[in-house]
Amino acid sequence: MKPVVCEIEHHAVLYGYLARRAIEAGLESRRALAAATYRYGLERGMRMADYAAAEGLPRTMPTYSLFKEWRPQRPGQNIPGESVKRPHFLTSVARCEWAETWKKYGLTPYAKTYCLYVDKALVKGYNPELELDIPANLSFGDDYCEFSWGYDRTPEIDAELKALGEKIGTKYVRDFNFHTAHLYCCIARVLRDQLGEAGAEIARASLREFTETFGEPYREALRDAAAENGWEFIE
Repeated sequence: MKPVVCEIEHHAVLYGYLARRAIEAGLESRRALAAATYRYGLERGMRMADYAAAEGLPRTMPTYSLFKEWRPQRPGQNIPGESVKRPHFLTSVARCEWAETWKKYGLTPYAKTYCLYVDKALVKGYNPELELDIPANLSFGDDYCEFSWGYDRTPEIDAELKALGEKIGTKYVRDFNFHTAHLYCCIARVLRDQLGEAGAEIARASLREFTETFGEPYREALRDAAAENGWEFIE
């Protein structure tokens, strides 16, 4: 069987399926989904903190941008909007591949839970003392996503980050087999831990739906990535 490579679409759809089943199961499972989504962001942020430690860099909001674990796979998937550097650094996203995918599959009403928690949890995992504000969000009907990073992006910081970014490059970027497997394993684990067998069945049913949508090779790719990283794969 030829190996497959997941894309943002697979990551987004799998989360959407998990979220839909959890939300439709009632209040307790909606709360468990929120906790699972936040935990997923925390774990990603904690990996980023490990990368900063490996580079001997402080875990500040400016250095956070150096250790992002994914990049758009094709031009046009994520399109930046306007940004403001001073007095408070603001960035925006005019087109998001996750938001577009959720619209395509009719999953936006469920998957917006992801947007509520993941980016803020990523920052907290990187450094619990940092705080990210997200005043606008595409998934909630805004014209863009906006991120307020809470610092003054001076020319000196710009120059320092450019030099560090050239040095670090993309060595911490992971493919979407890794990211989609981590998403599934983390969300499934927390749902199971909080809801017992009912949570595990939400995960299994979502994985079956994912497999029906994309095919068995993609399920195998997630299973393989989970095994490579020592993650429990509930199926």
